[in-house]
Amino acid sequence: MKPIRNVEDTVLQANVRVALHGQLPVLSVTDSIEALLGFPADDYLSKRVSLEHLIHPHDADVAELLFSPGEPGTSGSFNIRFRHADGRIRCVKGQYSKELGPDSVVVDLLLQDPRTLQQTTSDESTMVNFTAMMENSDDYI
Repeated sequence: MKPIRNVEDTVLQANVRVALHGQLPVLSVTDSIEALLGFPADDYLSKRVSLEHLIHPHDADVAELLFSPGEPGTSGSFNIRFRHADGRIRCVKGQYSKELGPDSVVVDLLLQDPRTLQQTTSDESTMVNFTAMMENSDDYI
């Protein structure tokens, strides 16, 4: 008999908190970011790697939504492509929320590998958008 596994055990995800000023410093990042994008958490915290620069150029509109200060209290979901440390493009499903931090607006990101997400009927509309993005990309993914 197989043990029952929680969704949290199977979903590859990382949390990132970014200050929305200057060079967009990463305030915190979970260690699972390395499994998702290939770079260790310390690389983001020390600014050796910029999350913004890993975003695919065709997703500049999503990057603008995420990294512009905007209004605190805004939130939403998105699909985006990142350049992995191995050079390949990785599609990522995400959620964001913006809030007022001590010095500026900050954005909290939840980044998830869509291959590890379980499909439910409520995810159908999100998958339609994700599938359309995948079918219209000329990048090797």
